[in-house]
Order: sequence, then structure tokens, then C-alpha cells
Amino acid sequence: MKNYILNFIELTIVKYFALPLILFCNLLYSQKTENVSISMNDLNALYIGVENFLTIAIPGVSSGNLTVKISPGSIEGKDGKYIAKVYKRGSATIEVFNQGELIETVEFKSLFIPSPVPYLGNLTGDTNSKREDLISAECISAEIPNFLLNLKFKVTSFSMQVSLIKQDRSVTNVKMLNPHDGCLTEEMKAYILNPNIESAIHFDDIKVQCPDGAIRRINNRITIRLTDELLNKLDLEQQKVILQNAEILFKEQRILAQKNEMKQQASVLKKQNRLILKRKNEIIAHEKEILFQKNVLNAQVIKIKNQNTFLSISIIVILGVVFLMVFSIRSNRMVKNANLKLAEQNIIIARKNHEITDSINYAERIQRSILPPLVEVETALPESFILFKPKDIVSGDFYWFFESVDKILIAVADCTGHGVPGAFMSAIGSEKLNEAVMRSDDVSAILQSVNIGMKKVLHQSGDGNSTNDGMDIAICAFDKDMTKLVYAGANRPIWVLRNGNNIIEETKATKAAIGGYTIDEQEFVKHEINLQKNDTVYLFSDGFADQFGIGNNKKLKTKSFKKEILVNQLKSMEDQKWHLDSFIENWKGTLEQTDDILVVGIRV
Repeated sequence: MKNYILNFIELTIVKYFALPLILFCNLLYSQKTENVSISMNDLNALYIGVENFLTIAIPGVSSGNLTVKISPGSIEGKDGKYIAKVYKRGSATIEVFNQGELIETVEFKSLFIPSPVPYLGNLTGDTNSKREDLISAECISAEIPNFLLNLKFKVTSFSMQVSLIKQDRSVTNVKMLNPHDGCLTEEMKAYILNPNIESAIHFDDIKVQCPDGAIRRINNRITIRLTDELLNKLDLEQQKVILQNAEILFKEQRILAQKNEMKQQASVLKKQNRLILKRKNEIIAHEKEILFQKNVLNAQVIKIKNQNTFLSISIIVILGVVFLMVFSIRSNRMVKNANLKLAEQNIIIARKNHEITDSINYAERIQRSILPPLVEVETALPESFILFKPKDIVSGDFYWFFESVDKILIAVADCTGHGVPGAFMSAIGSEKLNEAVMRSDDVSAILQSVNIGMKKVLHQSGDGNSTNDGMDIAICAFDKDMTKLVYAGANRPIWVLRNGNNIIEETKATKAAIGGYTIDEQEFVKHEINLQKNDTVYLFSDGFADQFGIGNNKKLKTKSFKKEILVNQLKSMEDQKWHLDSFIENWKGTLEQTDDILVVGIRV
């Protein structure tokens, strides 16, 4: 009943809110001026990776005299009918010329195609169904509900998960993969008809081929809850055996608890007996001490009675007591004054610490804004992850991303230091990368340009009097078809794990840092690496391998880092990120994090 209500709410929102909103956006982005009319046949915006049909006209001017340009992007057509393509999220500007003269400039938004919704037949989301209806559905499809464009999505792979009940009533999870198409395999159908599975069947890891040819993973999953009566029937004898075993186990646990309680009571009695014996010995010793002191006191009384100086001794004792009282009062007053000053200093220190922490937290927001948005990276590289764990609030490690028409560039950098000094260095490094990529997308030329730029900003020279601050970096450029990458590095290597192999191929970097004492003429060697389907590329700083462990207080080291990647290579990139994060936290335990940690994984 809950699922039906949710489906009804979803359809109501789409019908009465989403469709009017889409029509409003379509009117909003149809740009018109007094002289130029630019309208779209089917679109309410320019969408990335597909053909956008535009009609452009000027009243009283022949459409054959018009020329049109778009930036960034490309546009083709004539006689007022054009097809525009955009490649990057943000905005695109269309310029209209009449016989070479610029008439109008109009700006459109560039948007990503929304993620499609998966369907098994007509089932989606969390749904109830019978087994025979599930089998007859056959295949999984994907589409964007109520979308203005008629886009086609082809399901390329998915997985099905069920929980199988064994004869001993234990439960094991079974996961089956169809890496070829979106249809149920014979094995999957057999499991669906198996009476020993639990009532829920999950379809996830669904990947589709978009209209632009890109492969995208759908975050939504399909959960089918079986409604047939077969799952609710258990053998009566099995139920009796289970109840008997449960009763026996309960009695055994109760007997064990009683035995443990008796052992605890015996232990408590032993401790009490030892304590009583100890107290008895202490009382005997104390009585002996009292008797001894009594004898001493009697001797002193007799001696005092026989002396004439009793009064003098009493006066001296009284004066001594008065002196001690005065000294104690004065000491207490001094201690109180010192405590007040200490409390005031603690308040000042706490206020300063709060101000410093607020400043660093604001600096962390600034640093996060400098880093490229994860949605851009995930859109360009859907099979990827970024594990970013600063040692302090702000980080000396950073990642950098840039997408051009034909290339995707990504880099991992490790600046000198961490915390606030490292964050300053990372801001400089990120800015110099942005400046360098505007001049050239060659990875070797980018590193050489960043080296010169960072030395200039930090006023560094080779005379030994300047600072040695700089950064290590690994940068690579992928072709859009992901069949080749070009890599260059400054003291940071790159790892490539081929599909199905158990050996990581390491390409070493040039042994020179960016900035510091590195000369301006330093060249950084670039390497071309051919890639195949399901190959995985890893870039990383040294923080993961240098982390000390709580068990032995030793560094993890690169060998153990490689081992964790190899044993989890068949997992999805998101699961790999979760595993590496969980592993390093368990390894670190309660120890302080040694350095900033940054790991980037990309699967072809």
C-alpha cells in the first residue's frame, strides 16, 4: 500500500508540477530581440552531447545572408535551420551576423541530459509483483519520463541480487551479472523461480548507452517484492526442529550463564575473604601501634611533669600554630589570585583558538570552491572515484580537472606541507594549472609552465637563499574514446591495472619537483599508454602509503597499498573508494593522520 501511495504522489508531481515547469523553462530560454528571433523546435535549453535544432530569422532579411557562430561549441546549417552542439556545462553564446555584420548576441544555458529511470517491463522503483509477471517482463529498459526530447537509451549491463535460504536455514547472498544486454539470463530466471529465495529481488549496477554514445551508470535500482504464497510456506517438521534447536540453545545459554554467575560469586567470595584477612591484619597492626604510642605518650607526660619548662613549650607551640595559620591564609590568597589569572588566560586562549578555527574552516570552504566540482568529473569519467582526506581542515593535496573538445585532463598534486601552508601552496598550484592549460593541453608543456610560474610567484632562484617549497604532481590526458592516455609526472608515478591481471604496471615520473630548486629549463618526460576496455588507472599522493598503523606503529608502504587495490579490482569504483577509506581508517585507528591522503581511480 505504501508503494502505491508513493507512485501516486510521484505521478501527481510530474503531471501538475514538472510538466508546467518544463513548458515555462521552454518559454524562458526562447530568446528574442527586436531584430533577431532564435527559437528551438523541441528544446527548452541546449543539451550536452546531442543535436539541438534551432530556427534563426531576421524580419525582412533573407535567411541565406545569415551566418551564425556559437562559443563554446559548434553549429552547422543554413537557410535559418541549424544544429548546435555544446560540450561543457554552463552557458553558450550564439552570435548572428548579417553579411558579416554582428547583429545580435544571445546566451543560452548548457545542461546535461537528465539520468534516465530503469524499468523491468512496467515495473520500477520498489514494487510488488508475482514471479510469472517478472519472468514475462524479460528485459530492462531506460527512459526519461515526461521529457521533451525523444532520446533512446540502450541498457548495456546490470546485476541481479537475491538472498538464498539453505537447508540449515542460513542465508547466503547471490549476485549475478549480465554484462552484454538488459535481458534476464536463464540463470536469473531459474533463481527467480527458486522457492528458497527470500521475497526481495534487487536489480542494480544498471549501465546505459546514452544518445551521444557515452556509457552512464544509473543510480536508481529496481526492487521487486514477490507476492506469491510459495515463499510463505515452510515445512512443519523444519519449523519444529528449529523451535527445538532454539529451546535447547536457550537452555544451554541459561546453564552457561548460571555457571558464569557461580564463578563470579566464587571469585567475589575469594576477594572478600582476602580483604577481611587484610583488614584483620591491619587492625592487629594498628592496635600494636596504638599500644606503642600510648606507652610513648605516658613516658612523655611523666617527663613533662618533671620539667619546669612546660609553660614555655606551650607558648612556643601556640606561636608556631599561629604562624602556620597566617602563612596558610596568605598562601591560599596567592593561589586564588594565580588561579584567577590562569582562568583569564585560558579564556583568552580559548577565544583565540575559536577565532583561528573559524578562519581555517572558512579557508576550507574557499579551498573546496577552488577544487573542480565532482559532478563534472563524474560526468566526464562516470567509472571513477576521488578519495580526498585532508590531515587537517585544509589540505596541501589537491586534484585538478579540465575537459576540452577532444581531451579529458586530470591531475593529483601533493604540495609542500599540509594544513594552512599546504592550502596556500595548493591554491597557487591550481591557479597555475588553469593558466597553463589555456596555452597548451600537452601534459609535459603544462608541467614546465607550472614550474616556471610557481617559482616566479614564490620568488625562488637556484642560489640556495630562496625557499624550497613546491609540489609533486601526476597529470594525464585521456582521449575522448578512452583508448589512449598521455602521462607526465614530477616525482609522482601512475599505475595501470589491466583487466584480469594481477600485476600493476607502474610508469615512473621525472625525478624533479615543481618549484623549489628545480631549474626553469627542466623538462618533464611524457609517456603514451594504450588502454583497453576495463583497464583501471590510479593517481595518488604519498599520504596513503605513509600512514602509520595502530597495531605496529609502522608505515603502510606502497607494497600493501598495491595489495589492497589488487584484491578489490573486480569491485565497482564506488565500492573500491569505500573499501580504501574503510581500510585506511582501520589501519590508522586512534593514531593521528600522518599526511593528507588523495587517491583517484579511473576505469576505462
